[in-house]
Amino acid sequence: VDQTQFARASQAIQSACQHLTNPATTQQQVLSAATIIAKHTSSLCNACRVASSKTTNPVAKRHFVQSAKDVANSTANLVKEIKALDQDYSDRNRENCATATRPLLDAVESLCAFAGSPEFSSQPAKISVAARAAQEPITSSGRSIIDGSCSMVKAAKSLAVSPRDPPTWQLLANHSKCVSDSIKKLVSSIRDKAPGQKECDDAIEKLNAKIRDLDQTSLSAVSQSLSPRRDNTLQGFTDQMESSATEISEKLEPLRSAAKYGAENIGHAV
Repeated sequence: VDQTQFARASQAIQSACQHLTNPATTQQQVLSAATIIAKHTSSLCNACRVASSKTTNPVAKRHFVQSAKDVANSTANLVKEIKALDQDYSDRNRENCATATRPLLDAVESLCAFAGSPEFSSQPAKISVAARAAQEPITSSGRSIIDGSCSMVKAAKSLAVSPRDPPTWQLLANHSKCVSDSIKKLVSSIRDKAPGQKECDDAIEKLNAKIRDLDQTSLSAVSQSLSPRRDNTLQGFTDQMESSATEISEKLEPLRSAAKYGAENIGHAV
């Protein structure tokens, strides 16, 4: 888990709760504090949901789920008291509001203490051997471009001193060719190693296979030889189709955005 996220959320919630218990806090500041609490408690609950889905430890899974429930329930109780305070800005309602902050602070503190365990600390990203091998054609071409360009500059400096020296002209031409070849190799490597290509090819192959299945099924239906399906009802199949179509539609925009702005996300989006 992102332990710094838990720490930031906890600090923001504590600060907002202090505003709620301060007699000098205005009604507008109370509402502002309520907004901050709602935002960060929601963030903590989402983080708990993600953590519970990732861990293989059943005890930790239950603990994250229960912690999220505790935070959500205590937040709901506090929000109810804040609404009452907003409608009637009295000392009694302020005290009730202050009392409702304690279970929330306890729940958040307990969650952060649990999430702060070394067991859940994030690991720094590492480039695997396979990833380095995949990067090598691109990085080596890049180094060749830089080295060749530096050599061209040195040859040009020598020509500035003795512009009629044929060996230096030949040296400049050789370095220029090296840079040109390296650029071509780099472009080719980038094109061949572009992210998402395999996923796109696989997706196209799967789509073509499904289109062929649909065409064959259509022919079978026309010839009255289509075998009926008994594993679902007509309504069930219709709901399944509509759900799939809706999900595909929702995934199109992330794919379009990835293709235009974030190539590293193309494979996942496809």
